[in-house]
Amino acid sequence: MSEELSAMMFETLSRRVGENVNCTVWEGGSPVSYDGVLLEVVPFDFINVNKQIIPFVGTRQAIEEITLSSNGKKVYVNPRANGYQGFTSKDIMGVMNAQKEMLGYSIDLEKMKGPKAM
Repeated sequence: MSEELSAMMFETLSRRVGENVNCTVWEGGSPVSYDGVLLEVVPFDFINVNKQIIPFVGTRQAIEEITLSSNGKKVYVNPRANGYQGFTSKDIMGVMNAQKEMLGYSIDLEKMKGPKAM
């Protein structure tokens, strides 16, 4: 999908804030359905449905489609999300190690170590 087409779809979706929607989301290779009020749309990043932040494509989730509950009209479609597995723990560790190597520090790696002893 082109960036221009995606931008148009996000614009259409943004006009639906405040409406009830149904989202089909792939989590670890399995479809999950979220229903509720679309509270926020951050194009190319995430949506907020009933205070649940759902990334368009994240480390564990990808949105396949969003439909209006009122009439079933699809307002967002990403067929490439079908079957999305997400990243493995090894992939995520690779990113954190790259952060530490390139930036000299990784917040996520430090969080995994836990609080420092006094």
